[in-house]
Amino acid sequence: MLNASCRTIPAALAVVAVAAAISVMSCEVLAQNKISATTTFRATIDSGVSGGATGVAGASGSVVIDRQGAKQSFTVTVRNLVGSNYGVFRGDTFSTNLPVFLIAALDQTSALTGHWSLKYASKSGAPLQLGVADVTNLVDKIIYIATPGTTNITGGVTNLVGCTTNVVGGVTNLVDCTTNVVGSVTNLIVGAVLWAPIPDFSANPSKENFKRIRALELPVPAPSPRSRGLIKAEFNGARGQSVLDIRAKALPRGHEYAVWMEDGASFTNIGSLALSLSGASGRFIRDTRKGQPLPMQAQQVGDLSGRAVLIKGEFDTILLEGEIP
Repeated sequence: MLNASCRTIPAALAVVAVAAAISVMSCEVLAQNKISATTTFRATIDSGVSGGATGVAGASGSVVIDRQGAKQSFTVTVRNLVGSNYGVFRGDTFSTNLPVFLIAALDQTSALTGHWSLKYASKSGAPLQLGVADVTNLVDKIIYIATPGTTNITGGVTNLVGCTTNVVGGVTNLVDCTTNVVGSVTNLIVGAVLWAPIPDFSANPSKENFKRIRALELPVPAPSPRSRGLIKAEFNGARGQSVLDIRAKALPRGHEYAVWMEDGASFTNIGSLALSLSGASGRFIRDTRKGQPLPMQAQQVGDLSGRAVLIKGEFDTILLEGEIP
């Protein structure tokens, strides 16, 4: 959005357009120079439509990063996160077993609603707390919400220096020792509950929006010829939100159904259909804005495009099949 001085010149003042050209041009440069990246937090463990692991079910939030020249900001907002001692960490890739960099502790703005926040801003490059020179260096990094963990020292050798062995009552005691750890790397291991991938920066994130729908088809032969379904894949760049919505109807009642997704050369069960009261319709949905992770922990729903999907019954029969659009 342009600042207060950046307004359209009325037609009545067209005679001064030449004089105003400089300020109009500077406003356009300011507008073009502003870029941002927005992403949503999702659970590190998919426990169904509740949104995540026990204790953080329903937790959600976002990371908003703005850059307008040297003026840069980093904002984290989390909702419905119960518990205590949460911090913001930065990682190089999505993995719960790799070292992470602590940015800062989150501020609990409401214990009642589980709201937490963190904001840093700088007028001369990225805020120092981020550990990068420019916020664009965060692209493809992972932001975690996590609790403190243990320290893991890897690659080290413990040497005991200056010791005297004192045997007392048949027990060996080491006296006056100094522990010398050589060649070690200290890794901070944390309990990550939410994660968010940082996308590319854009002056107009909404241009990346899409909504794609594709029908599910009957296999041949069809165990249930009346069954129908669809797959919807939707992305909102301004929100950093991905949605995968799979629906089926006219299914044989009195059964449970699961969604299977292509995973390389095989298929993986990614979750059950949530059935209607009648049991004839079902839905599988993952919405990152609600804190729900995408199948295979994909970063964006577009990353799943082209993967085959099966709706299977209890007897391992395929009722519907299709492909993510």
